[in-house]
Amino acid sequence: MNYNSIERELNAIGVSCKKETPIAPYTTFRIGGNADLLCLIDSLPQLHDAILICKKHKIPFKVLGGGSNVLVSDKGFRGVIIINKAKGWEILEDAEIADLKGQTLHRHEASETIRPLQEGQEKIVVRVASGMKVPALMNALFAEDISGLELFAGIPATVGGAVYMNMHGAKLFFGDLLAQAQILTADNEVHNVSQEYFQFDYDYSILHETKETVLSCDLVLTKGQSAEAKALAKEWIQKKKIQPQRSAGCLFQNLTQEQQKQLGYPTPSIGYVIDKVLGLKGKTFDGAKISESHAAFIENIGGATANDVLFLINEIKKQMLLKTGIALQTEVEFVGEMN
Repeated sequence: MNYNSIERELNAIGVSCKKETPIAPYTTFRIGGNADLLCLIDSLPQLHDAILICKKHKIPFKVLGGGSNVLVSDKGFRGVIIINKAKGWEILEDAEIADLKGQTLHRHEASETIRPLQEGQEKIVVRVASGMKVPALMNALFAEDISGLELFAGIPATVGGAVYMNMHGAKLFFGDLLAQAQILTADNEVHNVSQEYFQFDYDYSILHETKETVLSCDLVLTKGQSAEAKALAKEWIQKKKIQPQRSAGCLFQNLTQEQQKQLGYPTPSIGYVIDKVLGLKGKTFDGAKISESHAAFIENIGGATANDVLFLINEIKKQMLLKTGIALQTEVEFVGEMN
């Protein structure tokens, strides 16, 4: 396919584009083939317009943020990869404070040792561009004495990606903080939608089905407690230091409470299961390895391909089904055509 006209239109709105460009450097796995066209987005208007240009030309596209929860095919992506780097945030002074309640059941025990901040503090609404990295936002808000994101410390996700996956830190889910979001719909309209629209669940939002794009989010956070929040963030980062860096994060969902009870395991941690039950911790296949430090992670130990990672994913799934009868669900999103 000739991308010259698309590239010209994208350049005209200030978007930097590269043809036949590796996607790997834009993912935490550092794995993936070339995109037919890769674009770097710096603003929400650019994000909006770039998507409309792709749709006008009927070209497949995929928006990536921090690239922390994806495995990109060795064959790359036939279409346009849009790297969302749209940053910025503002306090909505006169916003009505929504009474939000988390609806997602957690599957963690590690958070029991993390001391939660006190409830009942003054709430504040912050509007954030979807391409802003969550750790950068957290630190910027700390400087303004605003807390609430500390349990997401150390996770290299963007705000848009955090909504898409309903990212979790300890027992807190990102969707728990979302009052509303501005999205670009499949009909190319910009809508403001509430928390309920997303139908948040464990590692899930309705965006998985609708393929709509988050432009910005209104988050209900806390005014004050930034010193305590910084200390909590530091403590949480220390606990997560064992997690490998050249990976896509935890690749499998933890066990449900029902599954844990059925199997009689002391924890719902899938890392525990892969290590102690399946005995696969440390197993390697070419450049990929089931992590020694956290068995729910697969590491790129040097030159790993998507196929290497898929081999280990499938081995874990196969052994889990054989030994427990449970079909594991992956957390990672697959981009491009997989073998």
